[in-house]
Amino acid sequence: MLRSTSAFSRPAEGDEGRLRVLETAADDIDPGHGRRVGAMACFLAKLARAELAPRTILLTGRLHDIGKVALPSSIWTARRALDQAERALVRQHPALGVELLRSLRIRFSPEIYDAVLCHHEHFNGLGYPAGLAGSRIPLIARLMSISDVVDALLSPRSYKPGWPPLRVRTYLVNEAGIMFDGHLARLAIQNFERVQQIRTSVLNMGVR
Repeated sequence: MLRSTSAFSRPAEGDEGRLRVLETAADDIDPGHGRRVGAMACFLAKLARAELAPRTILLTGRLHDIGKVALPSSIWTARRALDQAERALVRQHPALGVELLRSLRIRFSPEIYDAVLCHHEHFNGLGYPAGLAGSRIPLIARLMSISDVVDALLSPRSYKPGWPPLRVRTYLVNEAGIMFDGHLARLAIQNFERVQQIRTSVLNMGVR
């Protein structure tokens, strides 16, 4: 059973309070992940000369996986690979994330909704939830996709150790133009050491 989202739509704490509650809940699932993703995506956006406000990108990083808070906690505490039914639930988190953000009744920018919904779309059209391809995937979602995967692969999980940086870089090379926007992937590959440094700086800050 999915968790109820009603707790996040209560107006008592005001916009900032409700947003902070939601961010904290997402961070409890994967501490620091959203901030690391936002920081790396902000760097890639600068390299790509994307016309996106850094503040929007950083907030999007913190919120991109927000739909996961509506999923059963057993999924995130499992010390094993997920089974088929659990993976199907996980694929619901982009749409659940949009639902949660709308329930807050805060005026978010369209880019944030785009990233929450589309950060698991693949450049070749084989991602989810809508099977978008190429430039039909919003730019901010393409930035989040690369940053999200880089952080997830480098990070240890209960069911896997973190990948060595060289293996992650090779993964980007192999998936450029397939999973990832080829141009953005090449920027990440060419500047991979700096991408790692940015990620590590957030880790060293102890930000949760």
